[in-house]
Amino acid sequence: MRCGPLKAHALHRWIARGSQLVSINAQIDVESSPTKSWDSRRTASALFDSAVKKAKQNIAVTDPADRPSFSFGEAHALSYTELDTAVWSLTSELFSAGIRRGDIITVQMPNIIETITVFLAVQRLGAVLSPVPMLYGFKELEAVAKSVPVKAYISTDSYRGRSTVSKNQAAFGSDVTIFAFGEKRPEAAQLIGHMAADIEALAACEAYVELYAQTTEDAASLCWSRGADGVPTVTPRSHSDWLNGTAGSEKPVEDDTALGPFPSENMAPPENIAVIGPYFYSWLKKKNRLVL
Repeated sequence: MRCGPLKAHALHRWIARGSQLVSINAQIDVESSPTKSWDSRRTASALFDSAVKKAKQNIAVTDPADRPSFSFGEAHALSYTELDTAVWSLTSELFSAGIRRGDIITVQMPNIIETITVFLAVQRLGAVLSPVPMLYGFKELEAVAKSVPVKAYISTDSYRGRSTVSKNQAAFGSDVTIFAFGEKRPEAAQLIGHMAADIEALAACEAYVELYAQTTEDAASLCWSRGADGVPTVTPRSHSDWLNGTAGSEKPVEDDTALGPFPSENMAPPENIAVIGPYFYSWLKKKNRLVL
């Protein structure tokens, strides 16, 4: 249950109980709760905002050179300012489609710039990122949908010659919003990432983001790994969980380039806990260039 947007909001914490994920909602009075605090600066969204202010025209992220061989679009690069514009545009699209704080967003995307844009847009809204491998098919995604209350599924219409959205969207119920990146809109899906944000929609989205401050202990992502029976199992991670994995990369080096060789959905504990820290949070902290 979501509270009224002006008076209070539900602060979502997630714990695992068996194969199910349970939301613990604490009613927070927005008027008596500070919108900014020390730990609100240690979230993915806050780190990115800081990077945009300081790095601005520096290159933020670069596509893999062979992008056309496995995905739609041409390989390109974005500065921090350009990436921020793309993130706000996508955040506005998701907000207009009903995505709100605490909603679980299942993301099945390859290593391309749009994936980073999705990660940042979802985090900016305070929603919970739930990335899954491109190798997941109907069976695995159906298990995901049974384990957590998925609000939306984001994927692509073109991955190695096939539409991942068309292939897998049936794994989710009719109440799950389906979003697709690409050139063609799959049936029953909303095509995203093509249009500049509507001014009024963007203003409403910005007001919502400003109203609901995030904290470092908020759920940032859900990590999926295969259980002993082959069924995906989940572990929730907060921003602080991931930031703790970046303690050895505190000092930025000018003109550093970070190479992200692992699939961007590699957030599964415990064996891959080091991946999303150096790959994503460390990049945001150091404000350097990420090469996918």
